[in-house]
Amino acid sequence: LAQAVAYPLVRFCPRVQRCPGAMKTLVQEESIKVPKGIKISIKAKKVEVSGKHGTLNRDFRHLPIELYTKGHEVRARMYFA
Repeated sequence: LAQAVAYPLVRFCPRVQRCPGAMKTLVQEESIKVPKGIKISIKAKKVEVSGKHGTLNRDFRHLPIELYTKGHEVRARMYFA
């Protein structure tokens, strides 16, 4: 008896340029939950995180990214176009 093999509808393609059916990702969005006791401030792509161990500052002006807070999480949206 021969077994039926199910092939995926989308084939694996290591290089986007060689696969005519592959689509490029234009927007990617991620969210990070903020633990209790942590204070986050985002202003003009400058992020400041404060907690019981100190303060951390990072500047993301060089990246095509949107950073914003929504409730108790930080959301980041990055564009690749």
